[in-house]
Amino acid sequence: MLRHFEAAKTSFNSAVQYRAGMALTILMTVVNVGIMYVVWSTIFANGATYGNYNLDQIILHSALAASLFSLMWDDWNNMLSTAIHDGTLFKYTIRPVSLFHYAFWWKAGHRLFALIIEFLPSMATIGLLFGIDFITPEQPLAFTAAIILAFCYFLLFNGFVGISAFWAKRNDGINWVMISTRNLLSGLIIPLSFYPEAIQRVFFFLPFQHVFYVPST
Repeated sequence: MLRHFEAAKTSFNSAVQYRAGMALTILMTVVNVGIMYVVWSTIFANGATYGNYNLDQIILHSALAASLFSLMWDDWNNMLSTAIHDGTLFKYTIRPVSLFHYAFWWKAGHRLFALIIEFLPSMATIGLLFGIDFITPEQPLAFTAAIILAFCYFLLFNGFVGISAFWAKRNDGINWVMISTRNLLSGLIIPLSFYPEAIQRVFFFLPFQHVFYVPST
């Protein structure tokens, strides 16, 4: 556990050093939510409802999904691809911790900084805009459990994409297709309830929904 803590601590300190990058991420999150507001306001004009959402609910869902992305993000797919192609993967495999454990705790430290700087302020803003009267006592616990599961799934998914570099000299295309598919099927772009019922059954059978759609819902 001490080794794990050191990995998380080093990652956290590294994130602190790149404050400009984090500030840019916050700015982009605000811009994206603003764009979503303009788009959804046009779609939901005249009090329309789609997929069991009204305008306030779809804005709330979009803001939550954007905030969750700040907690889920990791670059393990690119790290693994680069390490495989340039031969430096061995330096991770000879460490006294498993590669997955190292990646998990490194991400945990890095995303802890995002939790403080990005996620909690976003949630506070969402609370001020939409209020908290819709939250029942058990929901914070369920929300936390959903986030932890999504955190692990996101890391495993990116690891799966990264190791495709063993079979492809350039896996940029695989990266792009898999990540685009994940974002579409996880409800990051639009809620899954917007799709026809037959397609929803397929999407709900897949694990992608647990990254963004389930926690946001």
